[in-house]
Amino acid sequence: MRSFVIFVLSFDKNRFTTMDTDTNVLGNEQLTLSEKALSHLNTARKWSMFLSIYGFIQCGLIILGGIGMFGMQFLFSFQKEISLPFPIFAIMGIMYLILGVICFFPSLYLYKFSDNAGKLVNYRNQESVNITFQYLGNFYKFMGIIVIITLAIYLISIPLFFIFSLSSYLY
Repeated sequence: MRSFVIFVLSFDKNRFTTMDTDTNVLGNEQLTLSEKALSHLNTARKWSMFLSIYGFIQCGLIILGGIGMFGMQFLFSFQKEISLPFPIFAIMGIMYLILGVICFFPSLYLYKFSDNAGKLVNYRNQESVNITFQYLGNFYKFMGIIVIITLAIYLISIPLFFIFSLSSYLY
């Protein structure tokens, strides 16, 4: 049997209280975010803002690198002495642009978490709680998906590396 959890918020002068009500399992339990917890959330907000801005700068630099790769491909196309068998710099440019776009989203989620955490610390309302943790969850979900994709690429590429290494050694 599934149980449903309802979060009810009540505000006091000196503390922020969350009451978790579930009559089937938990009964009436109370979770309180003290001023110290809000202070830690504020510290996390400041660091996440710094990391998100750094991430935005890195995304911009990666995208500029991708555009530079396209420029290099364009310059090499005019060189008659140097002929490239395939457009390696254009391929690298596309990969850089894709990487820049992928890196943008974690920075965006971290920035929105930080912005809404500031609203939560200042205004202490239910909407800020929901939005703050929604963006934090989005950040970790996105990073988890990236880790899963990276591990899958490793699991595919490592055996392929050994197969191609052995095949080149045998012939």
